[in-house]
Amino acid sequence: MSKANTIKLKNSNLNEVLIISLLAIIIIVCFATKTQSKYKMLQRKDIFIVF
Repeated sequence: MSKANTIKLKNSNLNEVLIISLLAIIIIVCFATKTQSKYKMLQRKDIFIVF
């Protein structure tokens, strides 16, 4: 039973991380489209460093 519980916890944590990362990417993409292309490239590098 304990193994099943830990697997469920890991899956829920992964889902939360995926949702948060998707939201962050969407926000950064929207931000980048409003700013210059150079700034967009810098933010894309930051995304790769963070994730």
